[in-house]
Amino acid sequence: MIQRHRFLLGILALALLPRLIHLDSRPLGRHAWRQCDTASVARNFHENGYRILSPQIDWAVPGYVEMEFPLYPWVTSLGYAALGEAEWLARLLAVAGSLATILFLYLIVGRIVSSTAGLWAAFFLAVLPLSLYFGRAIMPESWMLAASAAGIYWYLRWSEEDTWGFYLLSAVAVALACLLKLTSLYLGLPLLWLGWRRYGSRVLLQWKIWLHAVLVAIPVGLWYWHAHTLGANHGASFNILTTAGSDKWGNWSLLASPEFYSRIVFGFIAGRLVTWVGFVMLIVALLLPRRTRRERLLDIWFLAVVIVLLIANQGAYDHEYYTLPLLLPAAGFLGKLFDRRMESHRLLLTLSALAVAILGLYRYAGYLEEEAGVGTGGYPARRDLMAAEILAKNTSPSEVVVSCNATNPTWLYLARRRGWGRSCASETQASFQELLDSGASSMMGRWSDLQTPEGERVSRYLRTTHPLAYDDGEWFVARLTDRNSSDGSAWKKTYVADLPERSSAWLPLPEDWHFESGNWALDAAGLQGRTVKGHLSAVAPPFLPPEVAGQVAIELRLRHLRGSGSAQRIAIQAWRRDAATHAAVVFRPRKGTVSLVQTEDGKVLHRISAPTKLRIGKSYRLKILYDHLGFHVLLNRRPILSAPDRFSSPPSGAIAIQGQNLDVEVTRILVSAQDPL
Repeated sequence: MIQRHRFLLGILALALLPRLIHLDSRPLGRHAWRQCDTASVARNFHENGYRILSPQIDWAVPGYVEMEFPLYPWVTSLGYAALGEAEWLARLLAVAGSLATILFLYLIVGRIVSSTAGLWAAFFLAVLPLSLYFGRAIMPESWMLAASAAGIYWYLRWSEEDTWGFYLLSAVAVALACLLKLTSLYLGLPLLWLGWRRYGSRVLLQWKIWLHAVLVAIPVGLWYWHAHTLGANHGASFNILTTAGSDKWGNWSLLASPEFYSRIVFGFIAGRLVTWVGFVMLIVALLLPRRTRRERLLDIWFLAVVIVLLIANQGAYDHEYYTLPLLLPAAGFLGKLFDRRMESHRLLLTLSALAVAILGLYRYAGYLEEEAGVGTGGYPARRDLMAAEILAKNTSPSEVVVSCNATNPTWLYLARRRGWGRSCASETQASFQELLDSGASSMMGRWSDLQTPEGERVSRYLRTTHPLAYDDGEWFVARLTDRNSSDGSAWKKTYVADLPERSSAWLPLPEDWHFESGNWALDAAGLQGRTVKGHLSAVAPPFLPPEVAGQVAIELRLRHLRGSGSAQRIAIQAWRRDAATHAAVVFRPRKGTVSLVQTEDGKVLHRISAPTKLRIGKSYRLKILYDHLGFHVLLNRRPILSAPDRFSSPPSGAIAIQGQNLDVEVTRILVSAQDPL
């Protein structure tokens, strides 16, 4: 017994030391977004009062947000009150949760398999790469894992000893796990199995089973109802319930994609969660015979996590930390393998354990380099630090800032600023006015993020309407409270065309339509969402002066092919005002080519082709850029064809979409022009 405890203390020490490396580092690098969100909630508790029911983030005003129960950032804020605001304290609390997880896993596996298996399970949990990284990240994941393991352990003890203390402790721990992460509801399956093991087929008739469920459900239900109310009332959410079905839960079409399973199994589980060596051993461990009914707890536990990954499929696909609950049963299986096969395969298993530890520490070191801004992987950290420095130097702490970083809070948190996180390329004149009315004083972002048809209007508006407090060609800080002009001429005009489904006639333009300096766009609302069938459906934008540069961006989706060979094509055609000059970009899906053809008076002047590949059922974004030098064609933002010299006469008349022997659903059309050259 004493020797086992010494081994356990050694494993906990082995787990502790690497988790203390760079304990004072800023929340940068991998999952900086989520870490800064958590850290901002802790800081706002510290600065605005320790009201645990009113969590606030930095990227919205007033910032009250729908999120998981904020126990971890709230306890962190209490530490700030005692020791001062220091991010190492938040990391230290995460480390404590990670060590508690290792301890409870040892107790579980030691009870259902053997104490030796428990020690090996604890060892693997101590050195696996994601356990190392998230065991000191400023996120509630380590506390969630600790609560999950504690809840299962205490429920296991109650199921075998019928002790009220373990029963109530389990209810508290499981409720806490679900409060910290709603996906922890998967714990109901292994708990139900333990209840079935105790009561048999009459398990659902036992009042203690239902009481335990109620004790968990009441606080969890009350909190998430309250959190959803916060999100609905204040417009800020971590997308737990507010956008359920699109952001995290129930994207069932994803389950039909082989890429989903490849990314989860090979990219996350094998590549990051247990390492490739550990993955092979895990497969072997899953095939070991079960000697006792107790061991099946690991099977049910593992299965429950797999089920929740399939349900929360979008979250699991986007974020590797959704696979973290799989660490616990996976480490348990590895512990069982080493317990059962160490005598017969000592050298092989010893080398394998050493390889897992080395691979885990190696990948963990790479994560720390990203966090420190070292090497190519550290670019996001360096970029975020630069952005925060620019923002801090060119705004005052009292300002309400618009960060052009979507809802990513990193720039705002690092600069100690509050405001709104926006995708600024999609702003409109009305939304700018709404921000101004709400008290926004500055906007900060990168010019490169505005290099889209929609973003160019925002770029022009900022340059012409508001003075720039900072502009180095890459980054900008605009003073929204000061104005150079207020006539709004920098915004695009929009012409909405009601396009018939089948038409070869050009649509009339409004009589008062005219070209202005700046950008304008045509949004074919009548065509959007329709399917182009037959040979011609057309839409006419305003005529462009021949000296302008512009672009045509068309989003489309191939629906159906008919016939064979070259008869199937989709063409994006452009005519000059006099219709004498005609240029067309022609895609032939079956042949796998794209061609650029220019004709004049019916004669082909130039033709160039390049290979490409279009697939039925896929969506594509086609962009045609043209200027006085010629045409450039991009597919999904990748250049595929360029004719800079010979196609010297850009279209200025009309644009048409032609589908021949195939159906094309057009989701969007945008035609824009820049300033005269």
